[in-house]
Amino acid sequence: MGVTVYLFGADRRVRRVMPDVTELLHTESDGTLEAVLPQTAGASPGEELGFACVDGLFRLFTIDSVEHDDHDGTAIVTATDAARAELQDSVVLNVELESAMAVDAARQILDGRGWSVEGGGGRSEKVATGYTSAWAALSELESTHEMRVLPGYTVSGGAVTGKRIVIAERTGTFRGRIFEARLDATDIAITHSKRPITRAYGVGAATGTQDVPTRLTIADAAWSRANGDPADKPAGQAYIDNPDAPPGALAREMMVLDENETDAAKLLEKTWEKLRARQSAHVSGTATVSVVSGKTSLSVKTIGVGGDFFLFHPLTLRSGSYL
Repeated sequence: MGVTVYLFGADRRVRRVMPDVTELLHTESDGTLEAVLPQTAGASPGEELGFACVDGLFRLFTIDSVEHDDHDGTAIVTATDAARAELQDSVVLNVELESAMAVDAARQILDGRGWSVEGGGGRSEKVATGYTSAWAALSELESTHEMRVLPGYTVSGGAVTGKRIVIAERTGTFRGRIFEARLDATDIAITHSKRPITRAYGVGAATGTQDVPTRLTIADAAWSRANGDPADKPAGQAYIDNPDAPPGALAREMMVLDENETDAAKLLEKTWEKLRARQSAHVSGTATVSVVSGKTSLSVKTIGVGGDFFLFHPLTLRSGSYL
C-alpha cells in the first residue's frame, strides 16, 4: 500500500493526483523528499508535491530536480519541505519572553506571517531568540521546550488555503515509512540552482548586552530612487525589498549580518549588494538522448525569475514556469 501524492502547479492548485506511490522517502531531519513518479505526471522544478504524513498533517514539498527515465516511464524527483524553506527565508529580529510555553513563543515568532499555531502542552521556559530565521527560532523551541514543531497546510477545493504549525509532544517511536527509490536515470535532468530572495534585512554591530543583544540595522538609513538611489527604502524600515520581484513571487527573506559594521548607510549598501546577488532563480537542464529517425533536437535555456523553461527531446516536449 503506497501513499496518495498530489502534484500542485505554481498557483498551488492540484493538477494531478497519483494514488499508491510506493517509492517515496521523506527525511524529516533535513526536510528532503525523494520520490519516483509516473513520467506522464509532468512534474517540473518549482511545482510542489503534497501528501498526508504519518502525523496526520498535509505536507508540501517544492520540487528541486527531476530526472526522467524513458526506459520505464518514471521520473525521479527530489524536493524540499516547502514550509521549512519558507521559514528559513523569514527573518526574526528579536523575541524575548521571560516565561512562555512553546505554543505561545511560536505565535510570537510567526506573528504577521500568515501561519496559525495549534497544539500546546509542555513546560514554560525563558525564550530569547532573534537575528535569525523563523525556522531556526522554532527549532530552538524544540530543544528548550522538548516539543516537536510540525508544519502543515490546509487544502480545500483542490487548492492550498492555509498554513499551520502544530506544537506536539515528543515521541521516541519510529514514525515513518521508507521505500527504496531508483537513482540510475540519466536521460533527462532538470534542476533549479537557487531560489530568488525578495527581501533582505541588514544587521550590523551589537548595541546592547542582553541575552539577545540589540543590533544596528538599516532602519536609520534611507534611499530614494528620486534621489538616484537604486531602490526606495524609507527610514525606520529594517529591510529593503527587491523592486524587480515579479507580481505573485513567493516572499523569501534573507539576513545580511556584518558584526563589525557600525554605519547604517554602509550597511544598507552591503545589504543591497547581497540582495542583488540573490534576485534571480536559475533552472538548467542536461540530457542524454539518442538519434530517432536520423534527427536529434535538444535545447536547454537557463532562466531568471518568473521565466519559462523548455526542454526539447526527440520523444518529449516539456515546459513550465518557475518563481
